[in-house]
Amino acid sequence: MEAWEAKLAVNGTQYMSLGAADIQRRVSAELVTVQQQLDNPAPGPSPPAS
Repeated sequence: MEAWEAKLAVNGTQYMSLGAADIQRRVSAELVTVQQQLDNPAPGPSPPAS
């Protein structure tokens, strides 16, 4: 989660210098990555044995 917060901060700062079109392309690509991760989540740790 912290990595995404850091990207958000960078995107906010770069928006002022790069412009909306560049940021929109970058954010769109990141959203595709997020959707792929949601569609195919990495296996999590096994639950503890009872």
